[in-house]
Amino acid sequence: MSDRTLERYIHDYIAIQPGDSVLFTWHGGEPLVRSRAFYEKALALQQKHAAGKHIENARADYGTCSPTIGVVSWQSTVFGGISIDGTEAMHDRYRLSRSGRGTWRQVMHGIELLTRHRVDWNAMAVVNDRNVRQPLEFYRFFKEHRLRLLQFTPMLSDFTATPTAACSLRPSKGSPRQKWRPACGARGLGESLRTSSTVVRQDV
Repeated sequence: MSDRTLERYIHDYIAIQPGDSVLFTWHGGEPLVRSRAFYEKALALQQKHAAGKHIENARADYGTCSPTIGVVSWQSTVFGGISIDGTEAMHDRYRLSRSGRGTWRQVMHGIELLTRHRVDWNAMAVVNDRNVRQPLEFYRFFKEHRLRLLQFTPMLSDFTATPTAACSLRPSKGSPRQKWRPACGARGLGESLRTSSTVVRQDV
């Protein structure tokens, strides 16, 4: 993205917001592959075109890019989410690197670094056909690691497609509450999940 495109996007995005507060979310896979200089430039442009509005930033990343101290200092001003799907076995079932290796240990290292530098973040967990079979172990992982702000998102397929993705959940037939269960039919946490993400605060 050129500097001109970045500035135009920031200007136009702020301009179309009807309220006095504007939230920018940095996502798209792994936003931290961009340099600290890129985000410093973006934050400066936000202030340039704020027009009196309050600007906030959020990010969502995989936690696998071991950030430098410089990037951490930028992160400390931005609330973000880290994708972590439970224990090592649960997480590494589907979250693999391009070389096919599990990423859980990298993510946990990133979490340790963020915690050490007092960076605010929340855990974003995908509920899939594997971790839904072990609901208590799944939840206790977050509690034992003192992860206080949790976001659970069920993995849902396009149910018009055939076959349904193996890792996804599917709705129970005839359920008035639109509950969800694993595609394989296992019972557990998935039956109490709905289609939208659920954010849970826990006291630890």
